[in-house]
Amino acid sequence: MILAIDPGTSQAGFVLFDGRRVHQAGILHNELMLQAIATGEGLATAPDEWSLRPDGDGWLLRAGQEHARLTDSRGVRQLRTLLVSPQRDIPALDLAAGGSGLRVPAAPPVLDAAAAKSYRRRLGDLTAELDAADAAGDSERASRAEAERQWLLAELRRATGLAGRARRATNESERARVNVTRTLRTVIGHISAAAPQAGAHLQASVRTGLDCRYDPAPGGPSRWSL
Repeated sequence: MILAIDPGTSQAGFVLFDGRRVHQAGILHNELMLQAIATGEGLATAPDEWSLRPDGDGWLLRAGQEHARLTDSRGVRQLRTLLVSPQRDIPALDLAAGGSGLRVPAAPPVLDAAAAKSYRRRLGDLTAELDAADAAGDSERASRAEAERQWLLAELRRATGLAGRARRATNESERARVNVTRTLRTVIGHISAAAPQAGAHLQASVRTGLDCRYDPAPGGPSRWSL
């Protein structure tokens, strides 16, 4: 039994204390708490944890005291893919295709190593041929050699990138780079309008190109809940 006071009469009295019911109530309380933890209902995001989660037919971004509601779009899904795998390069081609970040096979070089070596060797031969044609006063021979030399130089310039590295960008990967950059920057711009701190962090942290990447800059969350 326990002592109870009737608030209407202020009279004290003893009531029967049913331990079995209290025990059952405790079990029910624990089950409800576990369910809330599993579903995330009624639980606040930690102050240093930001979230980007589905919300109805769109998405809700929470960043400390800020929040932004976003319509469902490719840009939001691409941003989420980057946030799921921080400090990891993800090909723009994969993001554009709706992939989860698995690297696609590299495209073959525009000009393979053997062909490039052959072109350079031929350029050396043409230099010697031009010298011989000039010495002999053979302008027609010199003209042919110079025309071939210019063609080979143009092919090598087209097929190689910075520092002579073979170009691997295809038309598809270049289109993906442009489209993914645009969609990511668009959604980050929408976030910046509603949540300036979160937007500034994402502007500084999301890198775009043939490969895209989320490199968390200072001022962001300790982790994302996604």
